[in-house]
Amino acid sequence: MAAGLPGGKWRLLDAFLRGKHEGGVPMNHQIPCSISRFHFAIRLFSLLVCLIYLLCVGSSIAQASSRSKKKPSSPATASPAAVFSGGVGLFFPITPLSEDNLRYWFTPQIEKAAALGLQFVNLVVHWKDLEPQNNIYAFDMMGRYMQVIKTSGLQCVLRIYFNGGRHIQASPDWLFEEKGAAYCWEGDYIQPLPWDRIYFDEMTSFMNTLAIWMAGNSQRQPQALQISAGGVYGEMAVLGFDWQTAFQDDYDQFYNMLTAANKDHVDIFAAFSRKLASIPLILMINHLYDNNPALNDQLMDYAWKNHGLRWFQSNAWSGDLEQQRYGPLVLDMMERHAAGGLFSLEDEAGAHDETLAQRIQRMERIQFETGVHFQSVSLNIVDLTTENQADIRYLVSLTRTGKTS
Repeated sequence: MAAGLPGGKWRLLDAFLRGKHEGGVPMNHQIPCSISRFHFAIRLFSLLVCLIYLLCVGSSIAQASSRSKKKPSSPATASPAAVFSGGVGLFFPITPLSEDNLRYWFTPQIEKAAALGLQFVNLVVHWKDLEPQNNIYAFDMMGRYMQVIKTSGLQCVLRIYFNGGRHIQASPDWLFEEKGAAYCWEGDYIQPLPWDRIYFDEMTSFMNTLAIWMAGNSQRQPQALQISAGGVYGEMAVLGFDWQTAFQDDYDQFYNMLTAANKDHVDIFAAFSRKLASIPLILMINHLYDNNPALNDQLMDYAWKNHGLRWFQSNAWSGDLEQQRYGPLVLDMMERHAAGGLFSLEDEAGAHDETLAQRIQRMERIQFETGVHFQSVSLNIVDLTTENQADIRYLVSLTRTGKTS
């Protein structure tokens, strides 16, 4: 008997095929012809009904069996564990991404940050550590650093250096030695030119591969991703580039090429974000054009209009924003986008010059004078002391509400 099919129907079919009623009475040719034809018609009709029934039941079982064997399809992407909500974080650049750094330096500091009530870690890594050889990737170690952050209950804001400025070479050697990417010197380090096609293609390939690695696994995804375009350490600044010679003192030509490269980078990061359930992007901004707000704001407006980007940050700490020549101009850029914009401040550099309480007073003053409210503030490791706990708690409240005491 076939599994799953009613036995009675099989017996009925068997009876018809053997020429017997279900009760076992022989069906022979001794019965009158008219009656015999009548019974034959009845048997034929019943046989057709049984066959139709069996076909329907068999089809249902086959479909059920097929559904039970079909593996559930995985979503193309997994949403991040939580959307970046700002607050107070720890600025943490680290290279190399080694086991010792993870165990003896990084993890204890992250646990301390969590104990003091911080909300996120600004994890800063280098392209050269993630792709030490062309098409050879080391994402899994970065994933372990991110896991430490999440296990501690903090959010992860990821930033990848492609240009380390005058402080360090962030791009891998193979980019220049094997691929022949164009570069300039910034201090003692070579940095890629942002409009160079070799650099741009390799960076794009890297970002696409990183998106594939992160897709479908929220534990591998940050809660926000910083775009360094336009910032001092970003690939867009090229502070050591001799544009005067290259462009024959034509700053407009230099600016237009630089801004076009800026936009290309924003597009790449936006495509990356869309592949990962629209992870929030934070655009680092910098003053690039004097006495022309439309040109100075061009990158911000492009990112806002074309990609819905709302988070902006300056690499300058609060003291530089108030005192340096370009600081107030960057604040002007933020102020022009205060309606609907969200602002992040990397204030770690000020920890060596002022106390946390003094820097908080600056942030309050900036907010009062310009209307720019920093919803996200990154601190230095040296700020993580029990003496600063009350100030950290106050700063958390300030970032959340914008209300001062």
